[in-house]
Amino acid sequence: MVALASTFRGRDRLSLLISDQDEAAREALKRCLGSNRWEFHEAGSGREAMHIMRQHVVHVLVSAVELPDTTGFDVAHGLRRLDHWVPFILTVSELNKEVLLRALLARAFTVIQKPIDGWLFRSTVDHLVGRWYEGNAPPGWERDRRSWRRSAREEELL
Repeated sequence: MVALASTFRGRDRLSLLISDQDEAAREALKRCLGSNRWEFHEAGSGREAMHIMRQHVVHVLVSAVELPDTTGFDVAHGLRRLDHWVPFILTVSELNKEVLLRALLARAFTVIQKPIDGWLFRSTVDHLVGRWYEGNAPPGWERDRRSWRRSAREEELL
């Protein structure tokens, strides 16, 4: 597993939210990562995911594109309205150009097609954690207590 940055030195585990209407899929993703390093939150809908994001510190979001009440894209946009940018991975049943374009516009870390290969998922999450939480801030973003947010300078330019 990826070594975590000094920002998380006092923290035993990172928090990961899995949003998917299929409980079996959520459990399978949890098994892929193991429970040693992660504090898991689960949501069966977009509304539930947004509620969890308001109540808990979440470091990584994994969301299905297809949710019963909304889409994974809407959940990502909802996070921006909360003024927090949490890195996220989208999962999708049918991968096509439209999904990839929307994921790119939403700034998803990646999109993984279902059924999800456990090794691929784990290595993708490891890569995400290494990139986002080992001090490599994306251009124009800064870290606050909960997640990444646009820097004041970047907001002025918008």
